[in-house]
Amino acid sequence: MQVVAQRLPALLVLTRMAGARELLTRVRPVLRGGQMDSSSLMASMKRLEENGLQVQEIQKLAAQHQWSNESVASLINLLNEKKFGAVDKSSKLAYAKHAKIPLKNKPRVAMFMHSLERNGANNFCLHLIRKLMGSQAFTVIFAPKEGPMRQDFEVLGLSVDIVDPSSKDFLVNLEQKIVEGGVGMVFANTIMRCDVVNLSHKLGLPTVWVIHEAWPQDQLDYYAKEVFMMKSLSSEMIKEAFSKCGCVVFPSNVQKDIYKGLYRPNAALTVYNGIPLTQLDAFRLSHDRNAVRKALGYGPEDFVVLHLGTICNRKGQIYTAQACADLVEKKHCKDLKCLMVGARYIRDHEIKYIDQIKETARASGLQYARWEDTPEEERGQAKITLMDIQADVLRFYMAADVVLVPSLNEVLPLVICEAMAFERPVVCSAIDAIPEAVDDGVEGILVPPADAASLSDAIFKLYQDPELRRKLGKAGRQRVLRQFSYDAMIARYGEVMDELIEDNLESKGPSVGDEPPQTSASSSNMAPLRMVGGWTVPPLNLKGTAETSACQVENPSKIAGRTILVDMDNTVVDWDGMFIKRYGRAIGADEARQKEIESKVRSREHFEIEHNFEEQERAKVMDVIASPGFFAELEPLPGAIEALKEMVDRGVDVRLVTAPHPVCPGPCANEKYDFLLRHFGSEWIDRMIITRDKTHVVGAALIDDKPAVTGSAASPPWNHVLFDQPYNRGVEGKSRLRDWVKWEEILSDALKL
Repeated sequence: MQVVAQRLPALLVLTRMAGARELLTRVRPVLRGGQMDSSSLMASMKRLEENGLQVQEIQKLAAQHQWSNESVASLINLLNEKKFGAVDKSSKLAYAKHAKIPLKNKPRVAMFMHSLERNGANNFCLHLIRKLMGSQAFTVIFAPKEGPMRQDFEVLGLSVDIVDPSSKDFLVNLEQKIVEGGVGMVFANTIMRCDVVNLSHKLGLPTVWVIHEAWPQDQLDYYAKEVFMMKSLSSEMIKEAFSKCGCVVFPSNVQKDIYKGLYRPNAALTVYNGIPLTQLDAFRLSHDRNAVRKALGYGPEDFVVLHLGTICNRKGQIYTAQACADLVEKKHCKDLKCLMVGARYIRDHEIKYIDQIKETARASGLQYARWEDTPEEERGQAKITLMDIQADVLRFYMAADVVLVPSLNEVLPLVICEAMAFERPVVCSAIDAIPEAVDDGVEGILVPPADAASLSDAIFKLYQDPELRRKLGKAGRQRVLRQFSYDAMIARYGEVMDELIEDNLESKGPSVGDEPPQTSASSSNMAPLRMVGGWTVPPLNLKGTAETSACQVENPSKIAGRTILVDMDNTVVDWDGMFIKRYGRAIGADEARQKEIESKVRSREHFEIEHNFEEQERAKVMDVIASPGFFAELEPLPGAIEALKEMVDRGVDVRLVTAPHPVCPGPCANEKYDFLLRHFGSEWIDRMIITRDKTHVVGAALIDDKPAVTGSAASPPWNHVLFDQPYNRGVEGKSRLRDWVKWEEILSDALKL
């Protein structure tokens, strides 16, 4: 069942006020996944209503805070079990509605990063902002130097400001920018932003500091100055920041223990990094593994060993090279191919390390190649291939047979969880927090660090046993679903930020306010919710529509009294136009490239947009579609809104029937409602139906650009009228609406009136 994206903060408030904190721990498993059909949900609501609680109150909260159907049902059942009095229940629900701080009342948040390079720590920031932009006021990104991720944040509408920490006036200039920018909250990413944490404390700003590193306390200077080349930092600065920061977040318990004694005990917490499975799973479903491997130069017979991560001493690629040499030379794994992704040529020590890998390969008689220097027809032939850092990495997981993480110093890299999400077995160093994610022999194999022989043996074990690879891969996927829930991670960070904001408001005196602003989702006259295609949506309210008043209109249409279903994307709104604009911005296209993109999209052959792009471009396509605001900011096609409003005025029952995009179903559904409110008004809310299967929605006609609208019903109860687009012009035998001017003529003809 499709579900709306889940958020915990409102549920947390509700359970706290109910005096039943244990409810939260019992609801959490449901938030992580599971299924509940509409009849079960409605039965649970009915039981609760019989016990005296107005179920409508819970429905309002569900809509306002985007709880899934499973979450609502679990909460209802658990409240029933606790047998709270009706008065108590209603008062708790009322408080929950009022407790959440409206976005417009929240402080502007500045995110401080240690770079704009593509790596796990920075990708974490990007994912976090994407999901929290609707509930936290992120406005600006500060970074010490330029990097390829600038455009990723600018696509989200954030400003990116480069500030040089090596400048003697760094902190003075930064303080001025913070004050002038009206920043009221700081989110500092990585231990290297200790300087910002100290400044934030000086300015009295609530701060969240996320620590991705695992630096021993007696080696803080070494790692800061020598490994990460941050000469301006010192162990004293780092320790001062730990002692002052009000909220320090660690992605693992082991890492939290490493810094024990530096931070205040009540200021530290652990939040495991979650994996955004929606995009990952969409990639898995929309790509053929053999085709992905072929694009990289690998055939079905190749055994592909993947090592993904910045190529440097800390990541241990030299041991991968040594292990692969042993496997080919001594264990006769002639079909083994090793792909290392993550080369960059910025720091001297990284360049020297790459040279060492080359020498290891050559000394063992193995063919070595740099992907970018290899002719297309020769790619995949070398035993060891190095590729530069890549923005889109999902294809590598799909191509791999085994994923290696033989790091020497690591916390809990996302690579491990992403590989497990793809059901790939992992071979990892048994260091730091890695054993918190992988049990030896269950999801992967753990080996000692800096031990090429053990690494070789582990790979060989998997090489010989396809069934073991499958078993570990399946277990890894389940571990991700169980422990590394993306929604739970995002919700926890949102909750932490809200708590800091509330604490800051309380310390300064003003209260949040007793009366929150009314919205369409929380207004007192909101009708009960209903289930359509697995989504919780408002019910149809036929009062005043064509079915009751067609005979009363002044100029009734020929099709008055009929129900006309209308798709939205590329039928009512210019979906392609938004994609062209955002995709060009995402890849940094110049004017000529932008024109190429527009030509390709506007004349495309395939309905599914990603199928019109090369394999290696498709992950970026999905990123653009999933970017916040994509569906909310769509522009109407010429005359569409005017035509639909005219249809209603002339007695036609219009229903907007639209499908949430599978790459971002929850945000997509929410944003389509935002679009509806902005362009049609709240009186049209009852006319919106969100469903993945349109074949069960009853109407006389469905206007849709999709060449063939299919679903579980073999014979849909409507006539399909094509809204003209290039990718459906090969379809014959259906009525076609080329623009909205002739809606009455085309529909009358289609319905043979």
